[in-house]
Amino acid sequence: MVEVPERLAALFSANVEEIGGEYRVTIPKREVVRGEITPRETYRIALVKQDTVSKTATTEQTTTDRSQSQSATATTKNDPPVTEDELRDVTIESVGEQGDGIAKVDHGFVVIVPGAKVGEELTVQIETVQETVAFGEIVTHHSKTH
Repeated sequence: MVEVPERLAALFSANVEEIGGEYRVTIPKREVVRGEITPRETYRIALVKQDTVSKTATTEQTTTDRSQSQSATATTKNDPPVTEDELRDVTIESVGEQGDGIAKVDHGFVVIVPGAKVGEELTVQIETVQETVAFGEIVTHHSKTH
């Protein structure tokens, strides 16, 4: 069995290209610049075919979000830590290239929230749950208190 680490170093979309008889996936320079990926280090790579995820999930894949993968509180290692129609309090940590807000819950599980902005504290209703990402709708904006 392959061990899946709790933290992903990077999440982005890329094409598989044939170059000189080899097939390559190019890592965007921004991933190295931000320090999550170091040249000449070894990483495990997982590829997810684009037509198997929704358009919004593709938006999430093109962000530079750093997410963790699995929840220790899930029923099994493969169960997402959220369910459809569940209400969750989240803080938007980043925004994808398509403008969707990105929050993390339970051990870094990613929740994408259309229309949300970085820093917003929200209650969202989970609408769709996939194995590695969920999509939520804003229910309430909360005031920040510092």
